[in-house]
Amino acid sequence: MLDIGVDVAKEGDSILSKKNDIMEREEIDLGLIFSIICRDRFLLVFICFLFMVVAYSVSLAFPDRYRASVILAPAQKEGGQLGGLASQYGGLAAMAGISLGKESDKTDQAIALLKSWPFIDYVVFKYDLSADVVAAKGFDKKGRRVIYDSTIYDEKNKEWVASEFRDTNGRPSSWMNYERFSKLLDVQNDKKTGLLTLTITHVSPDVAKSWLELLSRELNLYFQRNDKDDAKRNIDYLERKIAETPVAEMQNVFYSMVEAQTKVLMLAERSDDYLFKILVRPMVPEEKVSPKRFSIAIFGAVLGLLLGFFIVIFKYSFQVRRLVIAE
Repeated sequence: MLDIGVDVAKEGDSILSKKNDIMEREEIDLGLIFSIICRDRFLLVFICFLFMVVAYSVSLAFPDRYRASVILAPAQKEGGQLGGLASQYGGLAAMAGISLGKESDKTDQAIALLKSWPFIDYVVFKYDLSADVVAAKGFDKKGRRVIYDSTIYDEKNKEWVASEFRDTNGRPSSWMNYERFSKLLDVQNDKKTGLLTLTITHVSPDVAKSWLELLSRELNLYFQRNDKDDAKRNIDYLERKIAETPVAEMQNVFYSMVEAQTKVLMLAERSDDYLFKILVRPMVPEEKVSPKRFSIAIFGAVLGLLLGFFIVIFKYSFQVRRLVIAE
């Protein structure tokens, strides 16, 4: 038993001795690394500073971008009235093959429309936005004007000069306008409140604001025109059915449906904010959202610092290896 106790004590002393050796080596290694860094501190600072300058210089190649937003709310009053009409006469309309529509689906339809190629192409073409979509590269704050890429668009003569447009009648194609515009537009829908948030990010804060106003107006106009056209067609159809039907009770039913469609038509004609009303109007942004040059410079400095550590350690290892080989 005494021998076993002695062996255990010796083994414990051996373990403690190994731990002490490891701790001493770690202390020596940390001290060595610190001394190496201190010796080559100027090289380390130079690499760190160089990467910071390079990162900041690269960020200068990217233009400032501004973000504007508008918040749209469903037109509660109009929506409620139209919804009431649909619930009151929906069954009768279905019997006659007429749809009064469902207002609850209109927000999803609006989102799908805003993201669609035909709608964006229509807005870009109607307001001649191609230059701001495709060729804008900067913004002159003093003159409050967009700066265009001269290799793509000649602002003075209002002409497209890029060779890539030769196959599309000398101007950006419909798909190019849609693709570029879609990258600048963001649409968010809050299902709980029903609020729709449109966001435009552009090199020009003025353009970002004006585009939101155009999109809001065209969105309402689109559904307003569609509902007016549908109501007129339905009224014409119902009037023909009244003329063809000799039964007085059926005529009364059709007259009720005509009245409902007339109300829909009146609501569509008198309302400017037909589907959505602007809850929070877009403002001209004063601060850019990107690029964040300070953050980019700090990232470059950190990257340079890490790379500098590797270079300094590698340099020391290489020197030690040469000395060992020489001996």
